[in-house]
Amino acid sequence: MIPAKERWYETRIFAVLFSGILASLITAYCLHIWHADFSVPFELRGNVDFYRMRIQNLIETGDWNSATRLGGTEGLKYQDGLSSGWLNWIFLVIFSLFTKNPSSIMNLYYLLGFPLAAMSATYVLRSFRASNLAAIFAGLLFPFLPFHFASGESDLFLSAYFLIPFAILMAFYIEEGMLRFSWERSDSVFENIRRNRRVLFFFLVGIGITGTSVSYFAFTCFFLLIAFLTERLRNRQWTRATTTSFALIGVTVLSYIISLLPSFVFQIRGGTLAGVANAAVSDGEKFSFKLIDLIIPYSDHHLGRFRNMVQLFHNSEPVSNQNTAVALGIFGVFGLLLLLLYPLLRFGSQKSTEHDQTWVFASKMLYCSIFLCAFGGFGTWIYRYATTGIRFYYQICVFIFFFALIAVALFVDLVLRAAKAEPQFASRFGKRIGKWWTKTTRIRVILLSLILVPLLFVAIYDLVPMHAFYSYSSVRETAKENQTFFTSVETSLGADTLVYVLPDIPLSIPEDGATTNANTPLTPYLYTQSLRFSAGSILGSKAQIWNQEIAAMAPNEVVTALREQNYGAVYFDLSGDKDGSLRAQMNAIVTAAGSTPIISKDGQQWVIDLRKTS
Repeated sequence: MIPAKERWYETRIFAVLFSGILASLITAYCLHIWHADFSVPFELRGNVDFYRMRIQNLIETGDWNSATRLGGTEGLKYQDGLSSGWLNWIFLVIFSLFTKNPSSIMNLYYLLGFPLAAMSATYVLRSFRASNLAAIFAGLLFPFLPFHFASGESDLFLSAYFLIPFAILMAFYIEEGMLRFSWERSDSVFENIRRNRRVLFFFLVGIGITGTSVSYFAFTCFFLLIAFLTERLRNRQWTRATTTSFALIGVTVLSYIISLLPSFVFQIRGGTLAGVANAAVSDGEKFSFKLIDLIIPYSDHHLGRFRNMVQLFHNSEPVSNQNTAVALGIFGVFGLLLLLLYPLLRFGSQKSTEHDQTWVFASKMLYCSIFLCAFGGFGTWIYRYATTGIRFYYQICVFIFFFALIAVALFVDLVLRAAKAEPQFASRFGKRIGKWWTKTTRIRVILLSLILVPLLFVAIYDLVPMHAFYSYSSVRETAKENQTFFTSVETSLGADTLVYVLPDIPLSIPEDGATTNANTPLTPYLYTQSLRFSAGSILGSKAQIWNQEIAAMAPNEVVTALREQNYGAVYFDLSGDKDGSLRAQMNAIVTAAGSTPIISKDGQQWVIDLRKTS
């Protein structure tokens, strides 16, 4: 039988585009984007300044790993030693062609992550044979995971998780042996590419996932390995599909190793890699997730009763870790429970449906995720005895959420199909009841579709944090004050002046959280055009050791040593000076330098000119 031709609103391209447009509109409303100023960041927490710094490096030098105005006299050569994040940087380079403002580039990329996540999720759910309506419904929930808002611009690359659905689809195709690469010499290049387009696409996905986040790459490899082993246990013979799957996994791993080559070469040539500071033995547990944290509401829920319940729950926990952002919401929990119960519901059943393979795959991968990354899971053993390179196991919540959404989409599709099916009692009452049921089928489907609309917005309301939108006016005012202050500083000091920055906080891997906050030593770099700074030295590098030695000297010695190294000024950030020791050191250096300092409006930032005396 020839399948009926799809109507335009039943096509996959319509579902993908519609979900992308609707996700953009919902994002704009949730973030109150009409109040935003794109010339400044949306927020000033966590690692925002770190990403702004690297985008500024990209604009000034054409390389996100180097900066001529940071790192003192030698400049900054930053290598994270784990992942280049090259795919994210490709997007940022494209945006830099249209604007040279690092904050605007960062804002645009963060916003782009929402529709891209919705579109990729919808496309993959359609690939799992869910209907357009079911795929759009579940796909629109994917970008609004609380983890997305918790990461925000502070962990910009973690917020860009739009490739994860394709990685999961690749694992499914590997498990089912559906990827077979064949190149026929008798066919043209175009015909071979067209025949192998699915395999070639997943080669690109495997390569692309290495340029996102080290955690996303590691979890993808884990699921690919599970899928490959499942296929091997099921089919003992080595087939073309097995060879293709093995090649896909190999290319994914190899491309990640290649992405690390610049870091290896940099280290061989004497460079210092930015290390992970404070990597404690307990981090494998600290950064895992607990199953209950997937189920309870997000800590910033709109309903006060839920917020109080979650707060009381976390306060009473014997072991507290970083799991406040892994909540899955109402429908995420519903899908999670369906997958957990699926082996029990299907036990002993001989019936098979069109979606059985998908249900089994999603359920199995969910159980594997829990065994690996839950509190006390195998991830703890891997962290302790294999590698400390992967420690943020709670980040697998993005994968778990998509597995749950697969179950949600298939359940919605099941309900819609039940509404269209012929009643079992039609034969008893003859053709009349059958005709009545057929006439009302369209009405039932329309009513079910209308019910899904409020359910969708209830689900999004449940997922999106109460404070999803940012304090745009506060950030704008802070940026304005900083710009005014540092413009006057740059005018006073002149171009290319070397500035020593205190306190000295070395750079390390951004996820470490020890390098950036709203008032980091990177702030003066971001608001000037020509001044050079000692800030940005890599943890353990010669420049960072020298900075430490200078900071430990007596005030008179500090001034003398800096002048000998052609430093023209000292910058103090007093925002984190709780005990007053930094202010005392600053006052002593002001006296030793004999110059009148330049002071910010709030009195927290001081610049002492070492070349002028009052």
